[in-house]
Amino acid sequence: MKKFYYLFMLALVATFALTLSSCSEEEVEGNITKATMIVKNWEYSSIQGHELPDCLKDDVYNFKSDGTFSINVGTSTCFGETNQEGNWQLSTDGKQLSLKVGAITTNYEVVDIALDKLVLKMTIGDMGLVEVTFK
Repeated sequence: MKKFYYLFMLALVATFALTLSSCSEEEVEGNITKATMIVKNWEYSSIQGHELPDCLKDDVYNFKSDGTFSINVGTSTCFGETNQEGNWQLSTDGKQLSLKVGAITTNYEVVDIALDKLVLKMTIGDMGLVEVTFK
């Protein structure tokens, strides 16, 4: 009887482990995926190791569910940038965000995605490669 009990428990644990590992990495909680969480307006919140420049504080990234995005740079610019529109795509594993404007595609490493926070590794002017948090 003890042997049956141990085999049953082993089977139960194995089934539980397989169930957990079969979930998609992209799935975060319930039916909310990382790609779904990106769809909203994002503003710069902080840049790791640097003070957030005033010229970035009014920038707004708008990601739409149809795979398009726009960037409104606001009234002040850092490098003479202009508003942009294009397409966005999140990799299947949720670790890379690609923004395509015209023929140019820029890839960003996704550090974290939550309903209220997006953290990307990106190159910004003289700062180089930094982690940028959007809220």
